[in-house]
Amino acid sequence: MHSRSNRAAVAAVLLTCSLLAGCTKIVKTLTDLSKLQAQIASHYRENDVRVNIHNGTSLNITFINSPLNNKGPEERLKRAQETAAFVKEHYAATNQLTNIWIGFMRVETRYLVIHYSQGLEFFGFDQHGE
Repeated sequence: MHSRSNRAAVAAVLLTCSLLAGCTKIVKTLTDLSKLQAQIASHYRENDVRVNIHNGTSLNITFINSPLNNKGPEERLKRAQETAAFVKEHYAATNQLTNIWIGFMRVETRYLVIHYSQGLEFFGFDQHGE
C-alpha cells in the first residue's frame, strides 16, 4: 500500500513538472511573438500589425489597413521581403519555422457589428526570409 502512494506521488510530481515545462514554452512563445509584433509595428510605423503562429512552424504577419494597401503590388512585395528579412534578424525561433507569410488586408467595421475583410496579397518565404 505504501509503494502505491509513492508511485502516485511520483506520478503527480512528474505530471506537474511536465505541465509547468509546457506552460513555460507557451509563455516564452507568446512573449517572443508580442515583442516581434511591437518591433514590426514600430519599425514600419504601422498602426495594426497582427502576428500569429500555426503549429509552431508557420509564422503569419498581416498588415491591416496599411497605407501600402493603396499602392501597387510591387511596393507590397518589397515590404513583404523587408519584413521577412526583419523576422529573420529579430525573431529568435526562426530555426523552428518552415515558412513565413506576410500579408496585407483591408478591414472595415460598420454599425459596430458588421465586419468586412479583404485580403489583398500574401507572400510566402522560407525560414531564411527568402
